[in-house]
Amino acid sequence: MNDSLVPPVVTPESRRDPYPLFRRLREHAPVHFDEATSSWYVSRYADVAALLLDPRLGAHDFPEWIHTLPEPGRSVIVPVEEHLARWPVFSDRPAQLRLRRLLQPALTRAAVGELEPEIAGAARRLATALPAGPADLLAGFARPAARWTVARLLGLPEEAGRQLEEWSDPLIDYVGTPGMDVPAALRAAPAVTALTGFVHEELLPRASTPVARALAGAVRHPEVEPEDVVAMVAQLVTGGIEPTATATCVAALRAAGPGGGPQSAEAGVEEALRADPPFQIAVREAKTSFDYQGRRFAEGQRVVLLLASAGQDDSGPRGGGCPVTGAGRGGPSHLAFGRGRHYCLGAPLARLHLRAALSALYEAGVPARIDGAAVVRGEFFGLAAYRAVPLRAR
Repeated sequence: MNDSLVPPVVTPESRRDPYPLFRRLREHAPVHFDEATSSWYVSRYADVAALLLDPRLGAHDFPEWIHTLPEPGRSVIVPVEEHLARWPVFSDRPAQLRLRRLLQPALTRAAVGELEPEIAGAARRLATALPAGPADLLAGFARPAARWTVARLLGLPEEAGRQLEEWSDPLIDYVGTPGMDVPAALRAAPAVTALTGFVHEELLPRASTPVARALAGAVRHPEVEPEDVVAMVAQLVTGGIEPTATATCVAALRAAGPGGGPQSAEAGVEEALRADPPFQIAVREAKTSFDYQGRRFAEGQRVVLLLASAGQDDSGPRGGGCPVTGAGRGGPSHLAFGRGRHYCLGAPLARLHLRAALSALYEAGVPARIDGAAVVRGEFFGLAAYRAVPLRAR
């Protein structure tokens, strides 16, 4: 390992395009400590896959030191961080584990499969409704389709999906902004408040779908607090809208690119998740000190597992394309949904939605209209996102 050959990890360049950095990490320092962020970065497939299952790593604990931040930032940041600390992906508390168990039956492949005809119908309707003139894939299809599916999952009217999207965006922006950014927290804090009221006043009383009924039942469980249920809803919404829309755009862009061409939707989805997953990192914390690959992880240190880098690692196992059909280009396996106790609960629904979305785009001939030179990508570290994916006139 040669850490001197690796630049600082979080830079304007790596926020625009992290993949050159990931390649350097894999080649020169696959287990690398970055002084600027006081974090370990793990970049090779075998290491990322192993550490996702390693019980010595757990969710990154709530940073108690933020209570010492100066005002006015502290009073804004603390409520947002306390909310995020309850998200199951960021927590190992018994309440989050209990919530996952209560929700899992409603999110299995068989359970969400009952929604497939409706999701496919909505995707076709949105794809055919794209204007014949210049349009935008993100705003005109990917986001509306994602929020439609999330609203349907929760038993809410389509208009409620727009509200959820308005609250989801500032939360995603805060999570994707390095450090504890006060302006980002100022945008996220009202979203947490509004979402909390909506969950208790609108969503839980309605409880018209299996997922919504599981959430309503969880409120009555002695191990679960009302704030935990709000956090679970926030995670379902933020994971279901922005990342799903991003994955839709990635799949369409790859279909439009050199060598893309038509292929099965299953293969296109899995290749998109491997090549450029929406969530590019999984943040963990060393719960005890231990040695790994000649490096010492000290108790309490932050360990960042680079999921996107793992998908680019040609030394990893070959994925063979779609895990359902076996079709695809035979690239490395991906870890886009994680592994172990923090594995994405919504993975079956995400796959179903993405297959339906990509099939609808293929049928409508949309990928051929993408103006690749005009695509605008967001500048985050740890998240892939788009600002615009313009379509040429038909």
